Amino acid sequence: MPNDTTSHDSIIGVGYSFRDREIHFHFDSHDKAKAYQRKNYEARIPKDHPKHVQIPVADGIKYLRDSDHGLVFGFSTIDQAKAWGQHILLASEYSGKEVHIRRKWKHGSLDELLAW
Repeated sequence: MPNDTTSHDSIIGVGYSFRDREIHFHFDSHDKAKAYQRKNYEARIPKDHPKHVQIPVADGIKYLRDSDHGLVFGFSTIDQAKAWGQHILLASEYSGKEVHIRRKWKHGSLDELLAW
């Protein structure tokens, strides 16, 4: 039976800084971090962490919670959730006013999303 790292080709660290009010993505390579930055104009890569990407929190986010598969962001409205999920590119599903960002990406799906 394969373990998590062999059944998924990419794992993203997803976090939130309460101090900075930013969402942090930790990619498995600098190339993926740069590819994400090219697709999201708000993304920035700190000089001292070349695999990390930080983005500001969107207006309308009311809460966040951890899940077994990543982080979940709750919004005031369904429209806000949908617009933000499309903007950040890494949303894996929508449940009404919630946007889910998963940590595990299967068999090249993250590479495909980040490709030009």
